[in-house]
Parts: sequence; C-alpha cells; structure tokens
Amino acid sequence: MRRTPAPSNSIDDPARAMDAAARLLGFRARSEHELRTRLQQKGFTPEAVDYTLSTLARLGLLDDREFARDWVAMRPGRGPARLRQELRQKGIHRDVAENVVDGISAEEEFASALHVARRAVRARTAAPDPAELLRVRHLLQRRGFSYEVIGRVLTHLNAHLTADGEWLDEDTPLP
Repeated sequence: MRRTPAPSNSIDDPARAMDAAARLLGFRARSEHELRTRLQQKGFTPEAVDYTLSTLARLGLLDDREFARDWVAMRPGRGPARLRQELRQKGIHRDVAENVVDGISAEEEFASALHVARRAVRARTAAPDPAELLRVRHLLQRRGFSYEVIGRVLTHLNAHLTADGEWLDEDTPLP
C-alpha cells in the first residue's frame, strides 16, 4: 500500500532522494517525468527532486531521448501511433517521441505488423475468411499501425495463405 506523506513530513535530503532514485532506476529505466512523480510520491521536496534529477541527467543516467529509443526497441508488435501514445503517457515530450518514432521505416512497420498478423492467424486451419481478416484488421488498429500498412498486410495475407491455411514461402511466385 502506497503512502503519500503529508507536506509537513516532506524530505529535504538530496542524498536520500538520490538513493531512492537509484533504487527506482535499478528496476528499469524511467523517464524524467516518471522519476519526478515517484520521488514526489515518496515525499521528497521539489528542491531535492530537482537536484536529484539534474544530477542524474548530468551523469548521463537520466535521458528521455535514450529512454524513448529503448522503449520503442523493447515494444515489438506496436505501431507508430501506439508507441507515440505510450511515450506521451510516460511523460516524454511530443517532439522527442515524434523524432524517435519517425525513425521507424515503413518496411520495419510493415514487417512488425505482418508478424503480429501471422501470429494471429497461425493457429487457424483454413485461409482467413472476411470475418477473420476484420478481426486481424482491428487487432492491427489497436496496436497502432497505419491504415496503409494494415491494407498491405491484409493483401499479403490473402496472397500468401493457401486454402489449407499453410503459408507460401516468400520466394514462391504468387498464383
């Protein structure tokens, strides 16, 4: 159970704030916003939090751009729209999020969406019917892929699945 100390119990010790921040960063990387919020919840004063965050940034241990790049790399199967949303929820500035997500090429996005779609229909024993393709389309939309990429993936699925639900090799000429 989390306790939020009353303002009169605020902790003004930068060394304790640094220890708390190090423990939090030991679990996983965090954005500046996340770390600020967590330290404030623990009752540290704004001055102690500011000092801690500036020290960590100066030491290279707190970098929102690097955090965003790592976050995107750790989230396969997510489209650009979803990644932007997640980064914004983590407190990453819009420009940083856009810059990092815009680094994903159209072919990388297509490959990721195709992987998600193939996994979604892999267990099926027959080629997907229109209802199945609609389910896959909705899945890809929820994952944040663009409509253009979703259209390419659905076309690819139709062209590379046999009537028995087997995948044609990528090198096999299409019928």
